[in-house]
Amino acid sequence: MTSPLASSPKSALECWIAQDGTQLAEWAYLFLQELLRDRAADQLAHVALSGGSTPKRLYERMTQNKADVTLWERAHWYVSDERNVPIDHADSNFGLADRTLFQPAALSRKLLHPVPINVDAPAVAAAAYEKLIEASLSKRVNGRPAFDLIFLGLGDDAHTASLFPATSGLKEQTRNVIANHVPKLNTQRITFTAPLINQARAVVFLVSGNSKTVALEQIWHGPRNPDLYPAQLIHGAERVIWMVDRAALGHLEPPPMATHIKQ
Repeated sequence: MTSPLASSPKSALECWIAQDGTQLAEWAYLFLQELLRDRAADQLAHVALSGGSTPKRLYERMTQNKADVTLWERAHWYVSDERNVPIDHADSNFGLADRTLFQPAALSRKLLHPVPINVDAPAVAAAAYEKLIEASLSKRVNGRPAFDLIFLGLGDDAHTASLFPATSGLKEQTRNVIANHVPKLNTQRITFTAPLINQARAVVFLVSGNSKTVALEQIWHGPRNPDLYPAQLIHGAERVIWMVDRAALGHLEPPPMATHIKQ
Protein backbone atom coordinates (compact mmCIF):
# COMPACT_ATOMS: atom_id res chain seq x y z
CA MET A 1 0.00 0.00 0.00
CA THR A 2 1.27 3.48 -0.85
CA SER A 3 2.20 5.55 2.18
CA PRO A 4 -0.15 8.44 2.98
CA LEU A 5 2.94 10.64 2.90
CA ALA A 6 4.30 9.40 -0.41
CA SER A 7 6.35 12.28 -1.81
CA SER A 8 7.37 13.49 -5.21
CA PRO A 9 10.86 12.41 -6.36
CA LYS A 10 12.25 15.84 -5.48
CA SER A 11 10.80 15.86 -1.95
CA ALA A 12 12.70 14.80 1.15
CA LEU A 13 10.65 13.91 4.23
CA GLU A 14 12.34 14.39 7.60
CA CYS A 15 11.29 13.87 11.23
CA TRP A 16 13.00 15.83 14.02
CA ILE A 17 11.98 14.66 17.49
CA ALA A 18 12.49 17.26 20.21
CA GLN A 19 12.37 16.59 23.94
CA ASP A 20 9.84 19.36 24.57
CA GLY A 21 8.38 22.57 23.20
CA THR A 22 11.42 24.59 24.23
CA GLN A 23 13.78 22.43 22.19
CA LEU A 24 11.28 22.45 19.34
CA ALA A 25 11.43 26.26 19.27
CA GLU A 26 15.22 26.16 19.47
CA TRP A 27 15.49 23.86 16.47
CA ALA A 28 13.11 26.02 14.43
CA TYR A 29 15.13 29.09 15.42
CA LEU A 30 18.40 27.46 14.34
CA PHE A 31 16.82 26.32 11.07
CA LEU A 32 15.80 29.91 10.35
CA GLN A 33 19.28 31.15 11.21
CA GLU A 34 20.85 28.71 8.77
CA LEU A 35 18.42 29.65 6.04
CA LEU A 36 19.07 33.38 6.34
CA ARG A 37 22.72 33.58 7.39
CA ASP A 38 24.16 33.55 3.88
CA ARG A 39 21.52 35.76 2.30
CA ALA A 40 22.79 38.84 0.51
CA ALA A 41 21.09 42.16 1.13
CA ASP A 42 19.58 42.12 -2.35
CA GLN A 43 18.41 38.49 -2.15
CA LEU A 44 15.84 38.50 0.61
CA ALA A 45 14.10 35.24 1.47
CA HIS A 46 10.33 34.82 1.63
CA VAL A 47 9.11 33.13 4.81
CA ALA A 48 5.54 32.35 5.85
CA LEU A 49 4.73 31.87 9.52
CA SER A 50 2.01 29.65 10.94
CA GLY A 51 -0.88 30.35 13.24
CA GLY A 52 -1.83 28.70 16.51
CA SER A 53 -0.15 28.74 19.90
CA THR A 54 2.97 26.64 19.22
CA PRO A 55 4.88 29.29 17.19
CA LYS A 56 4.78 31.78 20.08
CA ARG A 57 7.80 30.08 21.68
CA LEU A 58 9.69 30.41 18.40
CA TYR A 59 8.86 34.11 18.14
CA GLU A 60 10.01 34.72 21.70
CA ARG A 61 13.24 32.82 21.03
CA MET A 62 13.87 34.96 17.96
CA THR A 63 13.91 38.14 20.06
CA GLN A 64 16.28 36.95 22.81
CA ASN A 65 19.45 37.94 20.97
CA LYS A 66 19.47 41.45 19.52
CA ALA A 67 22.26 40.47 17.13
CA ASP A 68 19.79 38.16 15.36
CA VAL A 69 17.74 41.10 14.11
CA THR A 70 20.11 41.56 11.17
CA LEU A 71 19.22 38.00 10.14
CA TRP A 72 15.47 38.54 10.37
CA GLU A 73 15.93 41.60 8.14
CA ARG A 74 17.07 39.26 5.35
CA ALA A 75 13.52 38.04 4.77
CA HIS A 76 10.05 39.16 3.84
CA TRP A 77 7.50 37.78 6.31
CA TYR A 78 4.00 36.47 5.56
CA VAL A 79 1.45 34.19 7.24
CA SER A 80 0.32 30.87 5.77
CA ASP A 81 -3.21 31.42 7.04
CA GLU A 82 -5.19 34.06 8.84
CA ARG A 83 -8.40 34.42 10.77
CA ASN A 84 -10.99 36.81 9.39
CA VAL A 85 -10.34 39.43 12.06
CA PRO A 86 -8.43 42.74 12.13
CA ILE A 87 -4.69 42.48 12.77
CA ASP A 88 -5.03 44.09 16.19
CA HIS A 89 -7.55 41.43 17.25
CA ALA A 90 -6.33 38.93 19.87
CA ASP A 91 -7.06 36.01 17.48
CA SER A 92 -5.05 37.33 14.54
CA ASN A 93 -2.16 35.09 13.51
CA PHE A 94 -0.19 38.00 12.10
CA GLY A 95 -1.07 40.03 15.17
CA LEU A 96 0.54 37.40 17.41
CA ALA A 97 3.73 37.49 15.35
CA ASP A 98 3.65 41.28 15.36
CA ARG A 99 3.30 41.57 19.14
CA THR A 100 5.82 38.87 20.07
CA LEU A 101 8.36 39.12 17.22
CA PHE A 102 8.14 41.98 14.76
CA GLN A 103 7.60 44.83 17.19
CA PRO A 104 10.14 43.63 19.82
CA ALA A 105 12.70 43.11 17.03
CA ALA A 106 11.78 46.49 15.50
CA LEU A 107 11.71 45.01 12.00
CA SER A 108 11.08 47.37 9.12
CA ARG A 109 7.39 47.40 8.23
CA LYS A 110 8.46 47.11 4.59
CA LEU A 111 9.38 43.49 5.29
CA LEU A 112 6.02 42.60 6.80
CA HIS A 113 3.11 41.37 4.72
CA PRO A 114 -0.11 40.75 6.63
CA VAL A 115 -3.29 39.68 4.90
CA PRO A 116 -5.19 42.86 3.93
CA ILE A 117 -8.19 41.84 6.02
CA ASN A 118 -11.65 42.80 4.84
CA VAL A 119 -13.95 41.25 7.44
CA ASP A 120 -17.04 41.65 5.26
CA ALA A 121 -15.33 40.30 2.12
CA PRO A 122 -12.76 37.61 2.97
CA ALA A 123 -12.60 36.44 -0.63
CA VAL A 124 -11.47 39.93 -1.64
CA ALA A 125 -8.75 39.86 1.03
CA ALA A 126 -7.60 36.41 -0.16
CA ALA A 127 -7.42 37.59 -3.78
CA ALA A 128 -5.40 40.65 -2.76
CA TYR A 129 -2.95 38.52 -0.75
CA GLU A 130 -2.64 36.11 -3.65
CA LYS A 131 -1.85 39.00 -6.00
CA LEU A 132 0.80 40.34 -3.62
CA ILE A 133 2.48 36.93 -3.32
CA GLU A 134 2.42 36.27 -7.05
CA ALA A 135 4.01 39.66 -7.71
CA SER A 136 6.68 39.35 -5.00
CA LEU A 137 8.01 35.80 -5.22
CA SER A 138 10.15 34.13 -7.84
CA LYS A 139 8.42 31.46 -9.91
CA ARG A 140 8.90 27.75 -10.38
CA VAL A 141 8.83 26.13 -13.80
CA ASN A 142 5.09 25.66 -13.50
CA GLY A 143 4.63 29.36 -12.76
CA ARG A 144 3.55 28.99 -9.15
CA PRO A 145 5.24 31.16 -6.48
CA ALA A 146 7.87 29.37 -4.38
CA PHE A 147 8.43 30.37 -0.76
CA ASP A 148 11.84 29.67 0.73
CA LEU A 149 10.19 28.42 3.92
CA ILE A 150 6.64 27.86 5.12
CA PHE A 151 5.96 27.05 8.75
CA LEU A 152 2.80 25.07 9.42
CA GLY A 153 0.99 23.94 12.54
CA LEU A 154 -1.22 20.92 13.03
CA GLY A 155 -4.69 20.84 14.53
CA ASP A 156 -6.06 18.04 16.67
CA ASP A 157 -8.33 17.23 13.70
CA ALA A 158 -5.32 16.91 11.33
CA HIS A 159 -5.91 20.27 9.66
CA THR A 160 -2.99 22.46 8.67
CA ALA A 161 -2.94 26.12 7.69
CA SER A 162 -6.70 26.70 7.43
CA LEU A 163 -7.30 23.60 5.35
CA PHE A 164 -9.88 21.91 7.57
CA PRO A 165 -11.43 18.47 7.06
CA ALA A 166 -14.32 18.29 4.62
CA THR A 167 -13.96 21.90 3.41
CA SER A 168 -14.02 23.05 -0.20
CA GLY A 169 -10.49 24.45 -0.02
CA LEU A 170 -9.03 20.94 0.01
CA LYS A 171 -10.04 20.51 -3.62
CA GLU A 172 -8.50 23.78 -4.86
CA GLN A 173 -5.93 23.21 -7.62
CA THR A 174 -5.56 26.55 -9.40
CA ARG A 175 -5.60 29.28 -6.74
CA ASN A 176 -2.73 30.05 -4.37
CA VAL A 177 -4.66 31.82 -1.61
CA ILE A 178 -8.35 31.38 -0.87
CA ALA A 179 -11.07 32.19 1.62
CA ASN A 180 -12.06 28.79 3.01
CA HIS A 181 -15.40 28.41 4.74
CA VAL A 182 -15.12 26.28 7.89
CA PRO A 183 -18.65 25.17 8.85
CA LYS A 184 -17.73 23.67 12.23
CA LEU A 185 -16.29 27.03 13.30
CA ASN A 186 -18.95 29.03 11.43
CA THR A 187 -16.29 31.26 9.97
CA GLN A 188 -14.13 32.06 6.96
CA ARG A 189 -10.38 31.64 7.04
CA ILE A 190 -7.84 32.99 4.56
CA THR A 191 -5.31 30.31 3.71
CA PHE A 192 -2.56 29.18 1.42
CA THR A 193 -3.69 26.28 -0.73
CA ALA A 194 -1.96 22.91 -0.77
CA PRO A 195 -0.53 23.46 -4.29
CA LEU A 196 1.13 26.70 -3.15
CA ILE A 197 2.53 25.11 0.01
CA ASN A 198 3.91 22.19 -1.99
CA GLN A 199 5.99 24.52 -4.16
CA ALA A 200 8.02 25.77 -1.18
CA ARG A 201 11.71 24.97 -0.91
CA ALA A 202 11.10 23.88 2.68
CA VAL A 203 7.97 23.22 4.74
CA VAL A 204 8.37 22.84 8.51
CA PHE A 205 5.55 21.50 10.67
CA LEU A 206 5.77 22.55 14.33
CA VAL A 207 3.83 20.05 16.45
CA SER A 208 3.75 20.11 20.25
CA GLY A 209 1.64 18.47 22.94
CA ASN A 210 -0.08 15.15 23.51
CA SER A 211 -3.34 16.34 21.96
CA LYS A 212 -1.66 15.99 18.53
CA THR A 213 -0.69 12.29 18.76
CA VAL A 214 -3.91 10.93 17.26
CA ALA A 215 -3.69 13.37 14.34
CA LEU A 216 -0.06 12.41 13.68
CA GLU A 217 -0.99 8.73 13.69
CA GLN A 218 -3.76 9.35 11.16
CA ILE A 219 -1.51 11.41 8.90
CA TRP A 220 1.61 9.26 9.07
CA HIS A 221 0.21 5.76 9.39
CA GLY A 222 -3.47 5.86 8.51
CA PRO A 223 -5.12 5.40 5.12
CA ARG A 224 -4.70 8.16 2.58
CA ASN A 225 -7.78 10.31 3.03
CA PRO A 226 -6.88 14.01 2.85
CA ASP A 227 -10.55 14.97 3.02
CA LEU A 228 -10.41 13.76 6.65
CA TYR A 229 -6.68 14.32 7.25
CA PRO A 230 -5.81 17.48 5.29
CA ALA A 231 -2.13 17.56 6.31
CA GLN A 232 -1.65 14.53 4.05
CA LEU A 233 -1.90 16.98 1.14
CA ILE A 234 1.49 18.46 2.03
CA HIS A 235 4.11 16.28 0.38
CA GLY A 236 5.75 17.98 -2.57
CA ALA A 237 8.18 20.59 -1.23
CA GLU A 238 11.92 20.06 -1.64
CA ARG A 239 12.10 19.41 2.12
CA VAL A 240 9.18 18.55 4.38
CA ILE A 241 10.30 18.53 8.02
CA TRP A 242 8.08 17.37 10.85
CA MET A 243 9.45 18.93 14.04
CA VAL A 244 7.53 17.20 16.83
CA ASP A 245 8.12 17.00 20.56
CA ARG A 246 8.02 13.82 22.63
CA ALA A 247 4.59 14.63 24.01
CA ALA A 248 3.14 14.85 20.50
CA LEU A 249 4.99 11.75 19.29
CA GLY A 250 3.73 9.61 22.14
CA HIS A 251 3.92 5.92 21.18
CA LEU A 252 4.29 6.58 17.47
CA GLU A 253 7.07 5.62 15.12
CA PRO A 254 8.30 8.33 12.70
CA PRO A 255 6.63 8.42 9.28
CA PRO A 256 7.66 5.45 7.13
CA MET A 257 8.92 7.62 4.26
CA ALA A 258 11.26 9.70 6.46
CA THR A 259 14.72 9.97 4.92
CA HIS A 260 16.28 11.61 7.99
CA ILE A 261 15.40 11.29 11.67
CA LYS A 262 16.92 13.68 14.22
CA GLN A 263 16.48 13.29 17.98
